[in-house]
Amino acid sequence: MINKQYAYTAGWIALAAMAVFFVVGLVRDPTQAARKEIERQLAEVANGEIDLSLASDAESAEWQRGISGRPNIWGPLVPPQKVEAPPPSLQDMLKGVEPTRNKIGSGAAMKVQIRVDGKKEYYGVGDQVKGCAIKEITDAHVLFTLVKDGKTYGIPLPRR
Repeated sequence: MINKQYAYTAGWIALAAMAVFFVVGLVRDPTQAARKEIERQLAEVANGEIDLSLASDAESAEWQRGISGRPNIWGPLVPPQKVEAPPPSLQDMLKGVEPTRNKIGSGAAMKVQIRVDGKKEYYGVGDQVKGCAIKEITDAHVLFTLVKDGKTYGIPLPRR
């Protein structure tokens, strides 16, 4: 029975100690001292002048020289903008080229008569005319292609 009384007494004492610490924590804020110290430091700084110029600092001048001496400093961060060349004007390249309806052969071996600057010759798939290759020959048109910078450009010219 005595042990039970000691246990209750110890429990009440612990509860009272926690209540006292809680009240002391409410009354005495631990951040209040830090807040007052920061306000005091801000008041000192606000009254004085701050020199933010980097030109007077020898260390910053040396740092500036080091940075200026590296022309490719932004290279890894900002890739250069790719400027694509305009597509070639196949219409201008093939000026004076007129495919006709005349043909020799059939299938893959078929050749058509093409008038190039007034001169008539027979051309087949894969042949070059004014820098452009013939890729396809149909009854309606001849497809000329040009590969430039890894891209393929094409223009169909009607057969007349």
